[in-house]
Amino acid sequence: MANESRRLSNDDKLSLIYHRYKDLMHHIAFDVLRDYHIAEDAVSLALYRISENLDSIDDAESTQSKNYVSLITKNVAIDMYRKRAKMDVISLDALVTDFSGAAEPYVGPHEYTDFSRLLDQLSEEYRKAFILRFGEGYTNKEIAQIMHCSEAKAAKLVTRAREKLKQIIANEQYEEDS
Repeated sequence: MANESRRLSNDDKLSLIYHRYKDLMHHIAFDVLRDYHIAEDAVSLALYRISENLDSIDDAESTQSKNYVSLITKNVAIDMYRKRAKMDVISLDALVTDFSGAAEPYVGPHEYTDFSRLLDQLSEEYRKAFILRFGEGYTNKEIAQIMHCSEAKAAKLVTRAREKLKQIIANEQYEEDS
């Protein structure tokens, strides 16, 4: 069987690895991440990393290949877990409290439509950057890739969106007090 794997093209070899080990890879990723969809992403990334080193795999069905696939999958899943743990995702209530400076959240837990109205006052670019950062938990680097801009511009958009929201909230509170 080893000779047969060596004769396979890299595409065929990767396909064989995927079909043979996809369940194992997903199981390993899910054990680390505890999220079905993120585990699927981990499997995809692991396959990409494996595809970069296909020449080092002689027999796709060997125990050595199985261990290699398992190791890559586990390492990718652990990296994703650590990255998610570092993300600066915060609750909407905490976010609005930070903006308003009030002890109680400006937007109550069931009044998110008011916060949507505040977000609607931002430009499309600011709103998208803000939601990607604080709603979805993306890093500035990832936001830059999504929005097709530099990382510095993405960081500036997020900062300006926060400042603009603080202004909007302060103005609305001032109008309420008047």
